[in-house]
Amino acid sequence: MKINITRLILLGVILFSFSSKSNELVDIAKNKGIELNKEEIEVLDVGELGVPAYVLGGLIGTYPGFGIGHALQGRWSSKGWIFTVGEFVTGVILVMSAADCLVDTVSGNPDCESRFYLTASAAGLIGLKVWEIFDVWYGGHQQRKKYKSLKDKIQSKNFITKYKPFIKPQFSTDSASLQIGMSF
Repeated sequence: MKINITRLILLGVILFSFSSKSNELVDIAKNKGIELNKEEIEVLDVGELGVPAYVLGGLIGTYPGFGIGHALQGRWSSKGWIFTVGEFVTGVILVMSAADCLVDTVSGNPDCESRFYLTASAAGLIGLKVWEIFDVWYGGHQQRKKYKSLKDKIQSKNFITKYKPFIKPQFSTDSASLQIGMSF
């Protein structure tokens, strides 16, 4: 039985992409009065990045890439799409430029007119690949760290949900006072 790497990658993407993402922590935060910014909500939506998803996403993101590792980690919509589109476009330009140079060489023209595009697309592809490898490993680690921190903050029993300082003047017929305090 021959195992095709493409089928394994596709299976991994399907398994990790359709995992249920719980908004339970977002609901708990709202109930406690904890305000979350857009980035924190996105971290909670991606969810807890388990070790298998982190490692498999890192390995697949390293090779073959194309944003698949980010998809396995649940981070394709935030960064992975950049690598999918970028590597595809630079790859197409690289192949077309190389083919043009090959045609020029075969036809007896030693000067390739597409040399600039060939060099630029190769440099772009290498740059994207280095960035992708860094981001799929470091970004995955950061996701794990941010999620754990947010989860601990939201589930903490001692978290002060709302506090309001107040100053309340009090007057009577023969005196005046000022009450200063904090309500929780």
